[in-house]
Amino acid sequence: PQRGSVRGRVLAGGQPVPGAVVTLSQGGGGGGFLPRMFRGGDEARTDDRGEYRFDDVEAGSWEVSASVTGAPIERSAAVEL
Repeated sequence: PQRGSVRGRVLAGGQPVPGAVVTLSQGGGGGGFLPRMFRGGDEARTDDRGEYRFDDVEAGSWEVSASVTGAPIERSAAVEL
């Protein structure tokens, strides 16, 4: 199967959010998104610039969401690899 990378940046009020936990979830058969384990895990932390990256991700439909100290950030994004 094809693989790729998912990367992005977490911002709040136009400013980077360092230390946010970013979760990558793959679409489930029931129409929802389920966390997906793969090499490197299904969570990443943003760096000082608010940037994150997931490598070796299977092709398919994914959702990216972020949280800080357990509180979800208002937005998540769907991506297609």
